[in-house]
Amino acid sequence: MAMNAKHFLRLLAVGAGLVGVVAPASAADEQGTVRPEVGRPLQAAQDLIKQQKYRDALGRIAEAEKAGSLTPLEASLVAQLRGSAAQGAGDYLTAAKAFEAVLASGRVQGADQLRLIQAVASLYYQAKDYPKTISWSSRYFKEGGTDLQSRALVAQAYYLGEDYANAAKETQEVIRAQEQAGQPVPEYQLQVLLNSQLKQNDVAGYGATLEKLVARYPKADYWAEALRNVSSRPGFSSRLALDASRLALATGTLTSTPNTWSSLSWPCRPACPAKPRRCWTRASPPACWAAAPTPTATSACAT
Repeated sequence: MAMNAKHFLRLLAVGAGLVGVVAPASAADEQGTVRPEVGRPLQAAQDLIKQQKYRDALGRIAEAEKAGSLTPLEASLVAQLRGSAAQGAGDYLTAAKAFEAVLASGRVQGADQLRLIQAVASLYYQAKDYPKTISWSSRYFKEGGTDLQSRALVAQAYYLGEDYANAAKETQEVIRAQEQAGQPVPEYQLQVLLNSQLKQNDVAGYGATLEKLVARYPKADYWAEALRNVSSRPGFSSRLALDASRLALATGTLTSTPNTWSSLSWPCRPACPAKPRRCWTRASPPACWAAAPTPTATSACAT
């Protein structure tokens, strides 16, 4: 005996918990029927998805498909449930293709369609298919999508696909929009931009992004790289070496290399002024005294 479609349309809502898609609101579908040889295994698949037994659910969905000669409604139900089960099982490529089939059926419209397009782009990203991530994201924006997270996903897809110019461009657009909206810029986005600029040998852009990282996420690694970047620029005056060393000391990135000792000790030599003495003392734990390059200056300034 054929089953009323209203019950099985609720099966499509199972996918809503995974991809945020609502069952298609088609009056014709609601008046349709689902054959028992299709409906029974799909009902079992729904129960298995609820129990998070996604692989078993995929098996029951395949069983329903074997009934053959699926109606458009039955095919849509199969594709929707396969997408949900595959996503739960971590088979992102199968999930993406299944939801593509749902979109191709024309049974999802409006806001639900836009969310499903966004989900397909995300699934392809998780499947490491970066060209399709970009193409589906492009469709999402073309059809009215505005989510900045999706644009950030595109930037990462470009980066992982080694298209560093577009990765930098997309990331800069995301960061600009976040700043204009008064939203915090996540650290990972600045990292994507920084590395994209490094890959392109964009010296100016790299330095500017480092400054943003230091200002917003003042970690020792970023400070160390920022100080290295500044001090290695052409035209950097040796007269600024002491200031750089003091900043390194303040940020916990000072090292006891010969260059560091020299930059800290040279102002001490004439008359041991107070500021260099304090800097020298803080920069010189007992184990490091022997490494100092100028013993006379060390003993004089440490007193």
